[in-house]
Amino acid sequence: MNKKAFFIIAMGILLLIFFISCAREKSGWTGTIEEENGVTVVRNPKQPIHTGNVLSFEEELVLRPDAESQELFFNIITAVRVDDAGTIYVLDMGDCQIKVFSKNGEFLRVIGRKGQGPGEMQMPSTMDLAGNERLVVYDMRKSCLSLFSFSGDFIKEYSAAKYFPLVRVRTDQKGHFAIQHHVRDEKIRGYKITLLDSNLEPVREIASVEEKRNPPRVIRLINPYMHYWFTQEGQILMGYSTDYELRFLNLEGDLTKKIITDYSPLPISNEEKRRLTEARFPDSGGGVPEGYKLEFPDHYPPFSSFLIDSVGRIFVRTYEEAGEGMHYYDIFDSEGRYLARVPIYDQVAALKNGKLYTLEEDEEGYQVVKRYHLKWTI
Repeated sequence: MNKKAFFIIAMGILLLIFFISCAREKSGWTGTIEEENGVTVVRNPKQPIHTGNVLSFEEELVLRPDAESQELFFNIITAVRVDDAGTIYVLDMGDCQIKVFSKNGEFLRVIGRKGQGPGEMQMPSTMDLAGNERLVVYDMRKSCLSLFSFSGDFIKEYSAAKYFPLVRVRTDQKGHFAIQHHVRDEKIRGYKITLLDSNLEPVREIASVEEKRNPPRVIRLINPYMHYWFTQEGQILMGYSTDYELRFLNLEGDLTKKIITDYSPLPISNEEKRRLTEARFPDSGGGVPEGYKLEFPDHYPPFSSFLIDSVGRIFVRTYEEAGEGMHYYDIFDSEGRYLARVPIYDQVAALKNGKLYTLEEDEEGYQVVKRYHLKWTI
C-alpha cells in the first residue's frame, strides 16, 4: 500500500470517529451535588450530559396472541414482571390469571384463576415480585393482597379493605411491602405510601401528599401523580409530579437524598385538549356532561412515571411525544445526574438486566409483550 492510499484510509477512519462522537456528543455535567442538613441534594441543569443517539433497542422476543391457546391470548395486561432467571410473569386482569413464560418465550403455566375463593381473582390490577420466589397480587374487586409462589402455589391472602382504593404495591428483596393508596376523607384527599412487614401488617407511613381539591362540578383531565419504586439499596424513590423532584426515603420515612431537575414546562395545545376530551367522553362525541366544566392547566406536569433498572439508572417518562407510540424519557445515572433524553416506547412494563419489556399492539390490535436488548453508546 502506497503512502497516498494509506493517508486516505487514515483520514477516512478519523472522519468516521469524528462523526460518531458528534452523534453522541458529551457536553459535560454542569449540575451540583451538595449536602444540605444531612440530605444529599443533586441539582441538574436543563441539558443532559449526552445528546444525540445514545441508546438503541434491538427487538429479540415477542409474546404474541395465539387464537388456539387461551394462555397465549392476552385479554387486559395490567403488569409484567421478570425474575433474575429471565422468567416473565404477565398479569392478565381480563382472564384473572398470571401467565408465565420462560426467557425464550415458551409458555410454562398459569397462576390463579377467576373466582371468589382463596387464591382466586376477580379484578387483579397490580403485581410485583415479593422476594423468596414469591409474587404478590392486588385484587381491586376482592380488595385483597394474595401471595403466590413462582411455581404457582397459593400461599396466603390478606385483606386490604382498609387501604381501598389501593393503587399499586412494590416490594424489596428483604420481604418489605410498600403500598400506595388513596386517602379520601373530610380533612384530606391525596395519596399515602405505607410500609408493610413480611406478613403484610402495617409498620409505618413512609410518605404522603395532599391533592388539590376540585371545585364542585369541575373536571380536571390532567393531574399530578405520585409514583415510587424500591431501589436496589432498599430505599424508596418517590416523586409527586407537581414539580421535577425525586426523593429517596429510608424505611423510617426519613429523606436521605433528592434529585432536582430544571426543565422547560410543556404547554398543552388546544388540539391536545380536544383529543383528551374526546377520549374521556367518547359516547358524547367529546362533549362535557351537562352542568360540568372542564379545566386544564397551562402546562403538563414534568413527568408521568418512572422506573429503575438493575444498575440504578432512573428512567423518567415525560409527557413530550417522540413520534407515534413513543415518548421522551429523561435518564439519570445512579448518582442522580441527568444523563440523556431518549425516545422510548409508551408503555414500558419492566427493566431487567439490560432488557426493556413493553406493552404494544400488533397489526390486528391485540396486546403483545415485547422484549428489547438495550444498546448504549455511552
